[in-house]
Amino acid sequence: MPAPGQKNDCGVYTPHETLELPMPRKGWRGMPLADIDLVQTPEGWRSCFGYQFMTGDCCGRGSPLTDHDRAFPTRELAVSHSATALRKIAARRADREAKLVLEWLDNLEPVQADLFALL
Repeated sequence: MPAPGQKNDCGVYTPHETLELPMPRKGWRGMPLADIDLVQTPEGWRSCFGYQFMTGDCCGRGSPLTDHDRAFPTRELAVSHSATALRKIAARRADREAKLVLEWLDNLEPVQADLFALL
């Protein structure tokens, strides 16, 4: 396996960092409930996300970090990009796992409070 930030023969980067929400099942050894991979390249920070909902339709997604992923000037913008996309997917669901993902994303990237809501 290449060092973090390096590509393998297929052009897939090894992440520098993975933000992970473990599956809330005792003894689970599979994919996390949600994750965001981050890598810093010469062009900037890149991110991709994955998720695995085991209730209802059992949908999921995972993708490798490649040059096809957009580069951002900061780590925070890369996290925000993936968090926004994952938030849209989780918000369309009404199950417990989606709620856990939304709470996790709120801790990663707090939603901007509406300053005029109290007026």
